[in-house]
Amino acid sequence: MVNTNYVRRKGKDELNIKACVRKYVEDNLSCKCYEHALVFPFKSFTIGGVCDKDGSFIRNSSLHERLDNNVYKYKENEIIENNEEAIFIGTLCNIYGHAITDNLKKIWFLKTDSFKSLVNNGCKIVYLNCIYTNPLTELVLRILRYSGVNIEEIYEVRQITRFKKLYIPDDSSRYDPDTDIRYYTKEFKETINDIKRGIVFNGIIYDKLYFSRAHYSSIKDIGNGEVIIEKFFSDQGYKVIYPEKHSFEEQIGMLMHCDSFAASEGSVSHNSIFCNDGVNIIILRKSNWINPYQLAINEMINANVTYVDAHHSIIKKDEPWLGPFYMYPTKELTNFLCINSSSIKNRWLKKDWYKYLFEVLKFRFQRSCPFTYSIVKKIKQLF
Repeated sequence: MVNTNYVRRKGKDELNIKACVRKYVEDNLSCKCYEHALVFPFKSFTIGGVCDKDGSFIRNSSLHERLDNNVYKYKENEIIENNEEAIFIGTLCNIYGHAITDNLKKIWFLKTDSFKSLVNNGCKIVYLNCIYTNPLTELVLRILRYSGVNIEEIYEVRQITRFKKLYIPDDSSRYDPDTDIRYYTKEFKETINDIKRGIVFNGIIYDKLYFSRAHYSSIKDIGNGEVIIEKFFSDQGYKVIYPEKHSFEEQIGMLMHCDSFAASEGSVSHNSIFCNDGVNIIILRKSNWINPYQLAINEMINANVTYVDAHHSIIKKDEPWLGPFYMYPTKELTNFLCINSSSIKNRWLKKDWYKYLFEVLKFRFQRSCPFTYSIVKKIKQLF
């Protein structure tokens, strides 16, 4: 069940429509073999992936399906010829929200007899790293271990490489860019359950959890609005948790035992994927954008979800996930929590609101005129 009573009219209809779309699909997953496929290490967050021998981009080799035809020009002498067969387990990412969703899409194949047969015959297991300048973090590797990956047996492709044969499993969770809907299969849910089954937790159990980003420094989040919001939730019996201060095992252990979970929409709210079926979830919207990952997670765990507008963000429609965001106690939030809003200072009287407006202008200038912005930035550094 999805409650949108605390969402402004501008976003309510779209949210209701997308929430009603069934996200579970009964795909007959398979693993395709590509002879002489070319693997392109990432040159930026979106530029990289796999092409078949004819040069056609293989869409499910990228981080997600919004990214397409993202390979670059190369010279033949740059190619490493690898006369081996390999299994491609995906484009992996250090960003936490992707680490518990996109990084796990192909892991289902590792549980199959076909995988075991290929490995027994000498197949290597390879992947790409979309944040190519940094190796996978210990946290990301730990998540992969819990999902069933033997970390010691996977290899990152760091040069353009042509494999004799490259096996690419279908995605057990996939995105449709035409409808902006993310779908999932039973195989993806089973991968999440494998992670949960591996967690041993002997810590304190809290019935009501609020996962906060207030102590996480990010250029996307302007102002101290979440500090105020988390205090409201704390007053109503929620235990405020700063995820970065807890181990992965502690986070998942707490999530598996809570009855109610609240968080801002995005990577931190995706933690609800580890909650038990039927949990109550409160999603605090920090913009008018609807996160398709979260909608799929909501259905996957059969959650009772309430969306609440808790922002005054001004974002670009074509790249809404980039922010910047301005969370603040809105009338929708105070109505949801049954709080008297008269004691809350109007955002127009707060310095960080004007700091936010300045950041919005700077961000849009940077995106629309990147060259001019870089020149201005260099000139400023001289003074």
